[in-house]
Amino acid sequence: MDALVTDVQHRAVVAGLRALGRSGLRVLAMAPRRNAAGLWSRYADRRALAPDPALNPTGFVDAALAIAERHRVHVVYPGTEAAIAAILPHWARFGNSSVLPYAGAESLRAIRDKRLLPGAAHSVGLRTPVTFMECTGAELMSQPVPI
Repeated sequence: MDALVTDVQHRAVVAGLRALGRSGLRVLAMAPRRNAAGLWSRYADRRALAPDPALNPTGFVDAALAIAERHRVHVVYPGTEAAIAAILPHWARFGNSSVLPYAGAESLRAIRDKRLLPGAAHSVGLRTPVTFMECTGAELMSQPVPI
């Protein structure tokens, strides 16, 4: 199997599944429930159920690894930020038989940390908007936004 695509219950992920399938790759679609749209896509050669990464990150990773090994998947494509967040602490467990589509755990952490993007952009001559506030959702709800 060429690819495992997780989180195929999300519309954007189904678009990625279709693109991989249209390119001729054999794709295994994975979702936490049977009614996930991507499980029914004609571009899914195989289908699998696994825990939702947002609700059970460790179970999700264990299932993804087992499914990838069982089907000899070459590349595991996490479909959502929750899937990426679940996989990052277990990065070393991937790569034995399946790889992730990223250069490495540290580079992935860096591009996911939005606080680092202005510095990275500036280092290559790009301008970015000024950050005027950084807080959690709860903090945002409890204080006025500076104007």
